[in-house]
Amino acid sequence: LLIRLMQSLCEFRKGDPRTVILPPRLSQLPGILFHLRRSGAIRTSGTSPDLTAAFRLLASTLSVYNTLVLVQPTLLGYDAGRMHAGGVPLPLDGRSITPDRSLLLDSFRQVILCHSRQMVEAERGKNCPAEVKALFAAARADMAKLEAERFPAPEVIECEQYGSKARYLTQKLHSDVPLDEFLRGLYKAVVS
Repeated sequence: LLIRLMQSLCEFRKGDPRTVILPPRLSQLPGILFHLRRSGAIRTSGTSPDLTAAFRLLASTLSVYNTLVLVQPTLLGYDAGRMHAGGVPLPLDGRSITPDRSLLLDSFRQVILCHSRQMVEAERGKNCPAEVKALFAAARADMAKLEAERFPAPEVIECEQYGSKARYLTQKLHSDVPLDEFLRGLYKAVVS
């Protein structure tokens, strides 16, 4: 269905996947459908029928924006070198995890703040740089803001890279098929 829809709405040259041009209003559609098929609304293996029903009920009662966050979580990165900009949006990909970055993942039901081990060691050190303190303060403030404005209240997790709770973040970022590989296959099917 997605392939047929894109064939009818996109511009492309037959046989060349690099020429696929999505209309601006549809630019997010392939990514949303990619994350929708991985969400609790569609993928029910490994979850109880009660959790699946709760996920679907929650999705049907939320605003459009909150439903999109539930289906396709947002990821912000906090780099010590870019503190003036605050959190920078990052792709939901394992390559977003770097040794000098804190990540804030908002999946509506969970808000996860994961600090890299290098940043945590710098904060625990005797001479913690001011930029690291500011980075942690900005990330924690954004996490508290998300928690305060959300109903129902999300599960809030603050962890460090390679810690036991970091698995919640890595589970969201390491998919069986990365988004860029999915898009390459989709574009190849669209132009064939």
